[in-house]
Amino acid sequence: MLNLRQFAFGLLFIALLLSQSIYASESSASIDDQLEKAYELWEDNQVEQALRLLEQVENELNQQSNQKPNQEARAILHNVRCRVLFSKGSYSQAITSNQTGLELPFINQFPIIKANLMLCHAQTLERTGEMNQALSLLDEVFLFAENSKLTKEKGTALYFKAQFLSDLGNSTDALKLLEQANTIFRSIDDAENIGNVLNAMANNLYYEKNYEKASEYYRELMELVSNDPFQLSMITFNLANSYLEQKKLDLATEYFTQSRQQSESIDDGPGVAYAIFGLAKVAFAQEDFKVSLEYLEKAKSIFQSFDMQNQVAQIHAYFGHNYRSVEQYSVAQNYYDLALTQYKKANIKPGIQAMNKALSGIYASQNNFRQAYDYLFEYNAQFEQQVLNNKEQALAKMQVLYDTEKKEVENQFLAKELQFQTDINEKVKLQERLKTGLLISFAITIVLMGFLIRKHIRHKEMFRRLSQTDELTQLNNRRQILNVARNCFELNERYQLPATVLIFDIDYFKHYNDQHGHDAGDLVLQKVANTALTALRKTDQIGRIGGEEFLVLLTNTSQKEAAEVAERLRVAIESMDMQKIDSTKPVTVSIGAVAFGSAYETLEQALKAADEALYTAKNAGRNCVKFA
Repeated sequence: MLNLRQFAFGLLFIALLLSQSIYASESSASIDDQLEKAYELWEDNQVEQALRLLEQVENELNQQSNQKPNQEARAILHNVRCRVLFSKGSYSQAITSNQTGLELPFINQFPIIKANLMLCHAQTLERTGEMNQALSLLDEVFLFAENSKLTKEKGTALYFKAQFLSDLGNSTDALKLLEQANTIFRSIDDAENIGNVLNAMANNLYYEKNYEKASEYYRELMELVSNDPFQLSMITFNLANSYLEQKKLDLATEYFTQSRQQSESIDDGPGVAYAIFGLAKVAFAQEDFKVSLEYLEKAKSIFQSFDMQNQVAQIHAYFGHNYRSVEQYSVAQNYYDLALTQYKKANIKPGIQAMNKALSGIYASQNNFRQAYDYLFEYNAQFEQQVLNNKEQALAKMQVLYDTEKKEVENQFLAKELQFQTDINEKVKLQERLKTGLLISFAITIVLMGFLIRKHIRHKEMFRRLSQTDELTQLNNRRQILNVARNCFELNERYQLPATVLIFDIDYFKHYNDQHGHDAGDLVLQKVANTALTALRKTDQIGRIGGEEFLVLLTNTSQKEAAEVAERLRVAIESMDMQKIDSTKPVTVSIGAVAFGSAYETLEQALKAADEALYTAKNAGRNCVKFA
């Protein structure tokens, strides 16, 4: 038992600890406010000002005592700085900031922050092409999260690694990791991440030609997205395709029909056309060529109305297949020629190769062996080049996978060594706790728990605000709209789905702030945001990317239709009632637009082209739309 002297000493120690915690809490509150202000500057696209404020916060932290709240703020500072630099495209600086944060001597006291720093670091490395290092770091994140009992971060590390491996063509290992991630996210009932994992699993299984298993995941996904008509129509379409590949034609017909109805309910013309095209494929598989041709005519008409020439080329190819099946070779030849011309114009190599092979067969059927040989020669030349390209890509991917497996073996040894060291540390800590009086231990635990809970709640709320919504306009913020744009760009590359991006800003916006004050400027931004939401379609996405600048994403939209949407948006904003601010001068916007396509290898290139088109609109007198 403790004697009276020990008891008095314990009470004195607790009082000192409480006074230090109160001082640290007041100091940390000011720093938290500054970190929050830096985030707001970043949201307003004032990146340089945000970076300067973060530097000021860092200087203040260096001048203060190294209390635990200040240590946590220092760790958060590096995480926020990484986000700012990453959005700016300064990947090397983001990596440097992350490395500095991970090398802080006290970083292990804040495992959640450390895990998120490591995840951000891995994503940045992947963006700079350092795939080996990115994969290796994700393995470290997984081990760290497992030892620190961070369930969500553990699942996220597995999900990221699976996506990276899938990009390298290793679908088998990617699926194993996704199954583990699925189990983890289900254990914490994380619906958003469950949906992401299921979609990735279904797509990997589809590419692996395991259509039956892919169908199961697509059906489960349909239940998760039942309140999102646009997503539901796409997943229903994918499910129908998987049944078509399995030759379950009745089910394929059922779900293509559902997808068509869902697309019609949200006025998604391209979605309707894709579903009708799917029904044409089912009729072709059933050898009901008359019905197939009728569906093809309907789909072609819709695709042409949206100026979707690549899809029209696919329709022409299927016309050729139908007429070839009924031995109308001359008609089939005409459609194959049309498709080949369109594929060449768009430089779609798989389509060119397929049409050369089909035309070779057509000419052979008509005993025109010279022409058949010429087309077959072109097909073989393209096939050999494809094999060579695939070989080079496979060698590069194998090297990455070999390095990854080597690193995994090293990580296993490191994990055992870490566990051994952890066991030793636990024994030492146990001995220290036994030497300390029960009263002092209990009091310190209560004080620290109260302080940590308060800090955790504050920082959890701050991280939540870093997520998706622009505070002033209630639109998607820069980070969220760019994530949506990146997903759309990847779908465009994978499925050749048409999409257009608009970047617009408010003409002479400085006039409203200078003449009427910043409150008037804020009101203009809010009215423009609300008007844009009204003018755009249900499937369009819009976000504020900084200051008076906005980004609009038009999915499944041809350039012709995008021009109509952009003009409607421009007119709607020009027609706004602004009597409360300046009735003599309407608000106008200049709009730059670009359609995703083969001309742009990355999203950044497409956005740069849209930005250049915006400046072209400015130079043309403002209040107009210009395409790149």
